[in-house]
Amino acid sequence: MNAANAHSYTRALIDAWKRLAPGGDIDAGPHAAEYPGLIDNLFVLSCSGDADLEFRNAGTGMERLFGRDLIEHDFLSLWRNDNRVEVMAAAADAIDAHAPVVLRTSATTIGNETVELEFTLAPIGNSTSKQARFLGLCQIVTRAPRALSLPHGSLELHSIERHTEPKPRPQLRLVVSNP
Repeated sequence: MNAANAHSYTRALIDAWKRLAPGGDIDAGPHAAEYPGLIDNLFVLSCSGDADLEFRNAGTGMERLFGRDLIEHDFLSLWRNDNRVEVMAAAADAIDAHAPVVLRTSATTIGNETVELEFTLAPIGNSTSKQARFLGLCQIVTRAPRALSLPHGSLELHSIERHTEPKPRPQLRLVVSNP
């Protein structure tokens, strides 16, 4: 992903996630206080491995956006039917690579306005495909519409961006021995 194109809150979450990884510098970088409203748009998902991503927690910004409490609701139900398999596959990829993914989406509000969003899913803990958790962020990237509420099943997936670090390529070393 071109990080320059991501919302500043998306970049902050991914940077924080990297700092929390083994070997990361926990005290370096920005802090939540530098991003007002960030906490309101965070959520936690659990994945049971049964093609189910359930909200374990959701900030007040998420509740306002979707017009209800999301705890114990299926994350996939927010998406259009034809996008749910791709969203679940992106979550599985994030678990396998132990790296965040950003889902770029759009939806039409109940006021018939289009809004573009980024959903970041960052695996947390020792996630496996059988039992995984994600720290997520939902960020509106266009001007917030007047009628903010999004209907169930309205999210349309446009792209998936993976945040894997390039692995070092093996170096070939030539050793010459002169007898």
